Amino acid sequence: MSLPNILIYALLAILILSLTIIIVSTIYFTFLLIPIKKFSTNFTIEDGLKKSEFSQNELNEDKVEFSFTSRFGYILKGQIFVRDLQKVVFFNHGVTWTLYGMYKYMIPFLSKDYTCILFDSKGHGESGGGFPTYEYYEKYDLYDCYHSIIEFLRERFLGNDISQDTISYKPIVGLFGESMGAAITLQSLNLFHHGEISFCILDSPFSDLEKLCKFQLEKSLKIKILAKIVFNFSKLLVYLLARFDINKIKPIEIDPKVNVPILLFHGEQDNLIPNFMSNQIYEKRKGIALTELYIIEDSDHTKGFMLDKNFYVEKIFDFIEKAIGKP
Repeated sequence: MSLPNILIYALLAILILSLTIIIVSTIYFTFLLIPIKKFSTNFTIEDGLKKSEFSQNELNEDKVEFSFTSRFGYILKGQIFVRDLQKVVFFNHGVTWTLYGMYKYMIPFLSKDYTCILFDSKGHGESGGGFPTYEYYEKYDLYDCYHSIIEFLRERFLGNDISQDTISYKPIVGLFGESMGAAITLQSLNLFHHGEISFCILDSPFSDLEKLCKFQLEKSLKIKILAKIVFNFSKLLVYLLARFDINKIKPIEIDPKVNVPILLFHGEQDNLIPNFMSNQIYEKRKGIALTELYIIEDSDHTKGFMLDKNFYVEKIFDFIEKAIGKP
């Protein structure tokens, strides 16, 4: 075989290998981002019990099951733990999981007599909606859930009270999100009216989905141009399948007029969402409203709470006291 032919075959082999890497990487990354398979409700309950995130007694606490139809047409299902109606918290879980992933955070709030609301995000658990979109649609779901639940609480539990306070029912409301749920929570702040949200707590948020995707692809594929090609193909596939643009998912872009206090937690060893993203959010928000950030040593993605519950709970309620004047 002549040298030119060897070179041609070598180039063809390199081209085929490169195309194979691009195709496989694109498919893998796309469905990592918008997974077809998510964990079932039963699995997340069993996992939470096994990891002692909650007990069987806490799982069996009295609750009100609810559902509502998203403005986009899918059904969302959740739970309300009714306590003091004047202080309310909405919880948002991470990708592939269900509302039971937020029980560990909810339990300390129940002990402080907060009414707690959790619901399965779009396409997760018992909710419909297909693929997740990392806040593109979900931020509206949270906003609409807030208004539906506040109205439900007023009518169901305060309906016989015709005082002015009841007619204009405006409880202290906090938002709490983990990972994808943190991004949803953060972006939803742009939708709420002034004074509707009193505080916001975020565990392991990302600041910009495009930057996160590129960061992870460059780390995995090592070759920057290859990572860029895979990203562009994945972005197209995500748009075709899930109908959202990765480049537009930027939780860090909050209207400067939004002055909601924000508390951030992030694992020092987070390999999924690097903790510099929480630091970016902190740096952007600290001059606008009360903002605190805690980096949890030796913690991987969203594992900080179970590593040191006492630290988390102390910082959470200290922060809330600063934000609203009482725990």
